[in-house]
Amino acid sequence: MKEKKSLKGNSLNKFEGLYILLILILPFIYVKTIVDPVLIPRQILLSIFLLLTMLFLFFQKQKDGFQFSNKLIIAYCLLPILYCVSIFQSINILESYYTISKILLFSSFFILTTYLFVSGKIKFETILKALIVFSCFIVVSTILEVFKLRSTGVSVFKESNMYLITSTFGHKNLLSSAIFMCIPFLCAAFLSLNKSWKIAASINIFFAVLLIFMLQTRAVIAGMGLSFLITSFLSLFLFRGQKERKYIRMIGFGAIVVLLGFLFVAVKYSDKFSLLTKTESMRERVNIWHNTLEMIKEFPLTGVGAGNWQIHFPNYGLTRFYDVNFSISEGLTNFQRPHNDFLWVFSETGILGFIIYCSIFILSIFYLFKLIRHSSELNQKIIYLLFLFTILGYVFIALIDFPLERMEHQILLGLMLAFITSQYINTFENSLKKYDVKYFLILLAVTATFALWLGFNRFDGEKHSNKLLVAHQRGDWNKMISEGNKAINTFYNMDPFSIPIKWYIGVGQFTLGDIPSAKKSFEEAYQIHPYQVHVLNNYATCFEKEGNHNEAIKYFEEMFRISPKFSAGLVNLSGAYYNAGKFEEAYQTISKFNYDELNPQSQDFMKAILAKKMELMLQKNKYSVEERKRITDCMASDELILKTMKECQKQNMMFDEFVIKEVKK
Repeated sequence: MKEKKSLKGNSLNKFEGLYILLILILPFIYVKTIVDPVLIPRQILLSIFLLLTMLFLFFQKQKDGFQFSNKLIIAYCLLPILYCVSIFQSINILESYYTISKILLFSSFFILTTYLFVSGKIKFETILKALIVFSCFIVVSTILEVFKLRSTGVSVFKESNMYLITSTFGHKNLLSSAIFMCIPFLCAAFLSLNKSWKIAASINIFFAVLLIFMLQTRAVIAGMGLSFLITSFLSLFLFRGQKERKYIRMIGFGAIVVLLGFLFVAVKYSDKFSLLTKTESMRERVNIWHNTLEMIKEFPLTGVGAGNWQIHFPNYGLTRFYDVNFSISEGLTNFQRPHNDFLWVFSETGILGFIIYCSIFILSIFYLFKLIRHSSELNQKIIYLLFLFTILGYVFIALIDFPLERMEHQILLGLMLAFITSQYINTFENSLKKYDVKYFLILLAVTATFALWLGFNRFDGEKHSNKLLVAHQRGDWNKMISEGNKAINTFYNMDPFSIPIKWYIGVGQFTLGDIPSAKKSFEEAYQIHPYQVHVLNNYATCFEKEGNHNEAIKYFEEMFRISPKFSAGLVNLSGAYYNAGKFEEAYQTISKFNYDELNPQSQDFMKAILAKKMELMLQKNKYSVEERKRITDCMASDELILKTMKECQKQNMMFDEFVIKEVKK
């Protein structure tokens, strides 16, 4: 079967023009007026691109048929279907709509691009040239950012300062993985384009590798290393000719020199590469994965629903995070994804979604194996090998990060997989039945329109959320309520930090003394996110304010189950027990709270509860006159009670045990 030429040049057409615009505009899409400056704006860009491409295709007189029965295309069709089915499990359906819109966009982009490659409407070399410019922007903008930081006196190699380098990707890790995904395209350009483009590609490759090592993203560096080892091993079986193996050995030797050079520099200047040896984030991830696996055990078949991992995550406990990052157990830091795309898909769509998602990468690797074995051109085989290297690296990155969430990563992956699939179809499946693309174009129009509509709604919601967060920091409660009401719309009820907008509104109303309205807002926030500890805490507090102690205790206990070390929750739960006459439960709860001299509320609660505890101790009438006097002396003042509590916590003793020990001396 004859392989179709893919790297020949012709004049630019309208479809290639659209792809060039998408790739070149993509890194410039950055809006500071919303919470996440890139995620929603780039979704809007991709939606517009798909709509325009669909319109050009729809009104084209002659439409080529397409092999929709290709297995990788089927997998990409099934994935969004399973995400749609999972919606029946969702607690927050608006987050499901948002996640489904993204998956639909990614699938549509891949299938559309594959069709355009197969039909010859776009050429690989055109995409390569656009990606050279794209990567050039990333390299230049990152270097300029480094110089800008240095000019302000910031040492970028000093621990967390490296996280200030983001270019227009929101986070240094996402920047690093995006650079990594550009490398195979740059290498392909070096192997297949003319001299001027070869020079541009080689310069970009040099700086791309340099920046990856400088950014010290362990997922990317480890992914590159492991992928290199696996690809090197596989190349022994995939490249049989003596000339081919010699070429591969040269590439391998060069890569080893680069890796060894980096290791030498990293060891010699270990103070500047300290991010590589920090373990806190890895310990954090392990704890996140533990909760995610518990989630999967509970919902193995259906998953928890698209976009709802972030809702269920706290339900499996936050205690283990206390020693790693206490702000997580305090509910101040919330996770939106498990830093593992495979577990993410499994937890939200169930076992079938997980199998389909894994099959995307398994099939693409299988296609590359067959293409390498079939191809007779050395450069073409090396390009395929580079894509194999990148896909294996991407899989490793996706095991400890979240490229599935990001538009730019999925566009790069979609371009890569579309090229591989088109080559496979043209080489091995050209005789498959071709179906009319008309119905696909109609579905594409519906998908892109839905994603665009949702994108604009979420953009508006995030714009007001950003203002809401500023008002929250300033304590401008009326402004916070106003912006919160404006933020909520058809597709938006929770901010990017997994906090319901209604919670912010409730906080403002509560602070202004409007308890009935606050209670209603907290109740709505509870319906949106029933496992957020601050939502539970504030909702329960409203019941306590009304004197409904039993209902307050119910929600405080749920909060305590999720995060037993949540300080504000401990204090409030002990107060609810005390007010309900459950003095022993109040005492046991407040005893778990670490004494805090800067928390006047906790001190007030402690004084009342501990005084009551000593009063109950005296009622037991089993102490001598002298011992009873000593106990009474401990109650002589609030300061003495607090001093005694502080001392007993130092000795890791319960308050009553410590008092008995002291009076019996």
